[in-house]
Amino acid sequence: MKVTLPAMLKGMIFLLSFLWLNTTTAFAQPMEFVFNITSTPATVELPLYGTVAVTVVWGDGDTDNYTTQGDKTHTYNTIGPKTVTITGTLAQFGKGINGSWTGVEYLTQVNSFGNLTGFTSLSGAFNDADNLASVPTTLPGTVTNLSFAFTNIDQALITNLESWNVSAVTNFHGIFDHASNFDQNIGGWNTGSALNMSYMFSYAEAFNQNLSAWETGSATNMG
Repeated sequence: MKVTLPAMLKGMIFLLSFLWLNTTTAFAQPMEFVFNITSTPATVELPLYGTVAVTVVWGDGDTDNYTTQGDKTHTYNTIGPKTVTITGTLAQFGKGINGSWTGVEYLTQVNSFGNLTGFTSLSGAFNDADNLASVPTTLPGTVTNLSFAFTNIDQALITNLESWNVSAVTNFHGIFDHASNFDQNIGGWNTGSALNMSYMFSYAEAFNQNLSAWETGSATNMG
């Protein structure tokens, strides 16, 4: 027997489906970067590690999908700012202890960390990012690893970094290692969950801020 749905019920089902799809899209916020390409050809390699299932929009008309970890290469043939977005599933942005990534010198802004699925680490994310001027005011609460995140940077400060809620972060190892000019007031950071705080300011000669409010009771490594 054929069952015919009343027209009003059909309309309600359509409306609910439309709202669900749009809500899902609205909640899928991308990670967003701005790269200022000053000469061409210019190569940028995004360091995507751990579990990876992402779509990268490169800001020049090209889009790529990746399902394996590694440094994902793109070449720009025009100068000027390029807004790059990443959506999907990603565990770590950054190469950890393994150095900087190609093209990091073009990075000027991180506009958003988005709400990537499974995102827990910025280890090594901005190593050598000497032109990075600003980061989002909010660090995702899922991020637990900031080791080597700002190693080797030249800046004295990065806009909005002081406002991060790092209360979930357990690993700060080497975060400002060799950041020789860094001297930003991050005394308000909540470090109560920190386990590894070793070499945080190793060779950061300019750093001279008051960190007396930091909680270190949980730390097991402060060498």
